[in-house]
Parts: sequence; C-alpha cells; structure tokens
Amino acid sequence: YALCVGGLGNINILDFATRPDSSRAASATALLNGMHEAYPNTHISHYNMLEEDPAREAFEAAGYTITMSQHEMRLKL
Repeated sequence: YALCVGGLGNINILDFATRPDSSRAASATALLNGMHEAYPNTHISHYNMLEEDPAREAFEAAGYTITMSQHEMRLKL
C-alpha cells in the first residue's frame, strides 16, 4: 500500500509498504510508474525513506534525489 496526501500539483507519499515475500524495489517501481502515468505533471515526494530501504533503488532509477534527511534521536531523562 501507499499512504499519500496531496493537492494541486503535489503528492506526498507518507508511508509505503509491501508484503514480506515481495520485491520492495519492484513494488516501488510499479507504484511510481502508475503515479506518473495517472498524474503526469505532478510533483511527487516521499518522506522518511531509510538509506538502506530497497525501494530507494526504484526512486533513484526514476530520477528522484534526496533533498533532506531527518534524524531522530532519543535522550534519556
């Protein structure tokens, strides 16, 4: 599944998941191809993708680049 929000000319992929037995990269490729076909003039972005995420390969192959990284830290009080 892909959980997305959007408006005019912009779609943000908030979460993306696949079945454990499927290829995450192939699923991401299918998702991106479908989104680009359905919304050809729309800016698409994805939040919180880990560097080691297999789907990252599909995003990079489609021309996506990393524009910002989020770092989460924990502090024991």
